[in-house]
Order: sequence, then C-alpha cells, then structure tokens
Amino acid sequence: MKEIKELILITQKHTFSEANIVNNLQSDELEHILLQKIIQNEVKNDQEACKEIYKEEKINSSYRTLKHRLKERLHNQLLFIESDKLQEDRLKKAQYECSRLYTQAHGLYVTRYRQLAKKRYKKCLALAKAYEFTHMASICVNELINIALLERNTKEYKYYETETEQLQKTIQEEIRVRNLAARFLLMIVGSVAERNEALQQAPELILKLKASWKDTLSNNIFLYYYKVQLAYWEYTNNFEKILTVTIDANLLIKRGKINELLFSREYNNYMYILSLYKVEKYTECVERVSTYLKALKVGAPNYFLFEEILILAYIHLEAYKKAAERIIFCQQQTTFQKASPQTQKLFDVYLTYASYMADELDLKYFTQVSQYFNKFLLKRKIINLAIYNLEILICLEERDFSLLKANIDTLYKFYVRYFRTGQNQRLKIWMKLIRLILRNDFNYEVIIAKAKASYEELKKMPVRTDEAWEAEIVPYQLLWKKALEKIYTHTEKSL
Repeated sequence: MKEIKELILITQKHTFSEANIVNNLQSDELEHILLQKIIQNEVKNDQEACKEIYKEEKINSSYRTLKHRLKERLHNQLLFIESDKLQEDRLKKAQYECSRLYTQAHGLYVTRYRQLAKKRYKKCLALAKAYEFTHMASICVNELINIALLERNTKEYKYYETETEQLQKTIQEEIRVRNLAARFLLMIVGSVAERNEALQQAPELILKLKASWKDTLSNNIFLYYYKVQLAYWEYTNNFEKILTVTIDANLLIKRGKINELLFSREYNNYMYILSLYKVEKYTECVERVSTYLKALKVGAPNYFLFEEILILAYIHLEAYKKAAERIIFCQQQTTFQKASPQTQKLFDVYLTYASYMADELDLKYFTQVSQYFNKFLLKRKIINLAIYNLEILICLEERDFSLLKANIDTLYKFYVRYFRTGQNQRLKIWMKLIRLILRNDFNYEVIIAKAKASYEELKKMPVRTDEAWEAEIVPYQLLWKKALEKIYTHTEKSL
C-alpha cells in the first residue's frame, strides 16, 4: 500500500502525454475503484481495501492480483511524463528522456520490430552523446551493433564498433576519475583524521584530474575536477580561489571548452555570489545577485538561496530597510510556503535583525520568533546564537538589567560549551564589549573609553568564512554601534 501511495503522489505531480494509462480506466473497473479509494483516503491499509472491494476480512489472492495490476499500471504511467514539463533542470529532463527512449527501443527490439527499435536507439544515442551520458551511449551502440549483425550490415557494424571502442576508453577513464573524486569528497566530510588526509592529498589530486580532463576533453571528468576544487577551497576557507574557479568555468563555456548542456550555470553563479559575500565584497555581491534573480523565475527551486545572500549582503551594507523589503517579498510568495520550516523561520530571524537595526522592530513578532527556536531547535543549533544576541540587545533597549545579565551568561555558556578554544574570536570580543555595559552601569562615556581598543580590534578582524552565517547575521561591530546608540539615547533621556 505504501508503494502505491508513493506512486500516486508522483503521478499527481507531473503532466502526462495523451496516452494516459491511469486516466483511461473505466469508472466501474476494480482498479479504478481501488485507486479512487486510496486517493480519497477512504482506505488506510490493504486489509481495509480488501474489505471494501471484496467484502472479506483477510487479504485474498484476488486483491493481491488487483493491487499488482494497479501498481504495474502506475509504474508504466511514469513512461508517459512529458519531459519538457518536468520541474527539473534540463540535465534531469534529458536523463528521463534518454531512459524513456531506451525503454521504448528495447521493448521494440525484444518483440522483433528491429527497424522501429533502431530508430529509437539512434535517437537515444544522439541525445546521450549531446549530454555525454557515456554509459547510456555505450548501451545504445552495443544494441545497434547487435541489430547490424542480425541485418548483416557491414558498414554500420564497423562504424559502431569503432565508436564503442572510443566510448569504452572514455568510460574507463571516467570511472577511474570518479573513484578518485568520490573518495576525496567522502573523506572530507568524514572524521577529522580522514579530512586532514584528504586536504593533504587534494593539491596533487586536483593536478591529476586536470591532466585527465585535458587528455580526454570529457565534460564528465571536468565536472569531477570542478567539484573537487570547490570542495577543497571551501574547506580551506579560500573563497578567493573559488571566485577564480567560477570565473574560469564561465570563460571555458564561452570558448566552447565545456559542454554547456552538462554544466549548471546556476550552481556556478551561486558559488560565485557566495564567494563574493564571504570575501566581503558586498556591493558587487548585491549587483550580481540582483542580475541573476532577474533571470530566475520567482519561486524556482534555488530562488530563495539567491535571495538569502542578497538579504545578508544588504544587512552587511547597513541597508536594513532594503533587506526587510526583500524578506517580506519572499514571505509573500506562495512558493515560499513550500520551503522547509527551518528556512521559513530563518527568514523570520533575518527580518527581526533587519527591523531591529532599522529601529522598526515589533517586539511581539520577535517574541514569537525566539519562542519558536527555544522550543523546537536543539541547543547545539548555531541559530540560537543569533537569538541570544537579539535578546541581549532588546534587554539593553528596555534597560532590564537582571534579564540582560542572565542572557549574557547564557551566551557565554553557549560559547564555552560549543566552541573550541580560539574559535570565533569575534564572538569572544563581542561578549567582552557587552559585559562592559553592565560593569560600568550604562555610563556612556566610560564604556566608550574602555571599549575603544576591543572595538578597533573587532573592526580589523575579518568575519569568519568557515562558520554558518547565522552565527553573525549582523557584524558584531555594527551591533556594538547600535548598542551604543541605545545607551546614548537612554543617557540623554535621563539627563
């Protein structure tokens, strides 16, 4: 029953050609009755379904046969998805279309309709070669060789024999490279010892992959070379190198050195703007993201990832109102409701920060956001750091000394428990600054004097690129400036 329900959900998501197997069922057919009862949730398991249709308590052989027929019909239905309407990138569409063409061709071949099968195999081969699906191309070539042998077509046999030799050489090299790249990518997310070993081997591995790509000009090998480079530079926090890699990839596409059908420009663009953000080129980041967003359909699978970087770049540029506008725009999109609950709540945190820094924060809204995270997220979640910092700033604004002290203590305990010695020095300086507020009884002049050295150190220290951006949504030096504004405002009012 579980498999049938999954298949039904899949078929409901896609558009099918006119040969719609499921919709062609007659309303009085038992398969149609079973299908409708499952769709309408009238039956929850096989026992209930058997009782509804056959009026028997135990599952009988007739029900098993009926269930099998419906399952097969649903599986066959997947062969009629209109690939051009798939909500996937063009590579996934091409993979589906290749599988469909091969299935059709093989069905014709085994039923001895060789000429029709040959046309389908050739069409599948052309598509596989265009997208460099080398394994599928090799399978199609082997089938065409078999047909040439049966037809005693010497010319076609020799042509496809030469082609299969070239494909086999490429496939062997691609498998070798894939194994090298896969080993590195798995080790880098493994234990500390495995990661250190992988990082030591990476420079030599990158040179090997580059040499293999230059020898074969295989786009599949280039993709492994590209992924290994990105992973290595990301784990070593060298985002300047990632900028170079992404720029070079775009140049190779322009020069025709890379098969554009195989390469995801969208992913390359994302890594480019992420690197601009990480190296603190926020103005250029905003310009680039804005350009890319115009080309993306609102609500596309990766649309909100680009929006997230734009929002964070605006916050770092102190354009808080613009950041808030983008967040509200995203939250108003119907497709945003399909994002994960954590993503939605993360945008709530961004909005809370942007509103606070723009002096437009609704405290009721913040209370809802902070309660959600305190209730549902694990204590190890880095997002709690953002919540603790906001709670401290709001206590500061309301001059709630006891709660402020409690929140500072909570933040310090979180830091001691979940950060290694020497990790996130910016957070350590930020905690030192906010403690000065309590120790000097909100005396603005004294706080300014005592905080000067630490504040200058904080400004010079770059934002850590190896940590999630939730750890420092707004740079601590900007939070400190806002804290001083609040202290100064209270001092003026008291005078």
